[in-house]
Amino acid sequence: MPSSQYTPQIRAALLAAANAPNHRLRRCKGGFTAPPADRVRTSGQAAVPVITRRTILRLERDGLLEFEGRDEYATTVTLTTDGLDAVRELRGDAAVDAVA
Repeated sequence: MPSSQYTPQIRAALLAAANAPNHRLRRCKGGFTAPPADRVRTSGQAAVPVITRRTILRLERDGLLEFEGRDEYATTVTLTTDGLDAVRELRGDAAVDAVA
């Protein structure tokens, strides 16, 4: 999918995952978020911006993210190679490093 067709939620999710350590998002109250883990709460109101499960599922369906262990109830998702390429296209450069 060309970057011009990404919704604002998809763009935000891709950029959040790209900037997160190891390109991973962690499940929290209300969806997924990038660490730092000390600010992530599992109950109560979310104190950090979250990415909804619907957005994560769309990215997973498009092959841009994958659930850890390919489990539907996984607590983390990671950018795939295609996801990293999409982020490079969004940023307009090749400065995204593929930390495994």
